[in-house]
Amino acid sequence: MDKLQNKSIDKRHISVARIGNPRKLAGCQVILFSKSVSGSLSSLLSNLPSQPILTLADSPNAISHGIMINMSLINEKIIFEINLGIVRKSGLDISSKLLQLATKVHQ
Repeated sequence: MDKLQNKSIDKRHISVARIGNPRKLAGCQVILFSKSVSGSLSSLLSNLPSQPILTLADSPNAISHGIMINMSLINEKIIFEINLGIVRKSGLDISSKLLQLATKVHQ
């Protein structure tokens, strides 16, 4: 994640921050929840405002807790599943190309 700091995409600068206070998550556009918070994912997600914030995780069963995209490392390859129902509920869209790359798409 640190390698993304100060990079740009389409003239938008990326800022990576490690946030310890859940109240500060509302100002984010993308949030990656690490395995260290997997036990409290449901409560962290329920406290997020209903804004289009993309949520990512790398924890088993994170999709069932309301994460939009959950990643896993299998044979040194990153695979991911998408919770399309949650994505749509937030007002975000996922490209059809990304959906095709997902190992599983939950409705």
